[in-house]
Amino acid sequence: RVPEVLNARGRQIDLGALSVVAPDGTRSFLQVRDARVLKLLIAAAPQVVDRGDVLARVWSDDDTQPTARAVDNSIVRLRQALHDEDGEVIRSVRGIGYQWTAGGS
Repeated sequence: RVPEVLNARGRQIDLGALSVVAPDGTRSFLQVRDARVLKLLIAAAPQVVDRGDVLARVWSDDDTQPTARAVDNSIVRLRQALHDEDGEVIRSVRGIGYQWTAGGS
């Protein structure tokens, strides 16, 4: 089970409020689908989540035919919100998918 509120690298992630609060109090908001991707990664940690699994579980209600690129774009937005430019919080696993590595508290 994923907590509604957790901390990663000094940022408070509130999945219920779809927001990330930086140490200086600046709040950025997540798109609903991005928050679902984040929650999936956190729930699966420390396992790597395959892009196909992310598509199947997060985009399953979408009538369009999203590609793995949709997952990649979501990860880019999440990394921006988390200020994870170096990929230490959400790690890319080449050819497979993504992994949540920040732990949390």
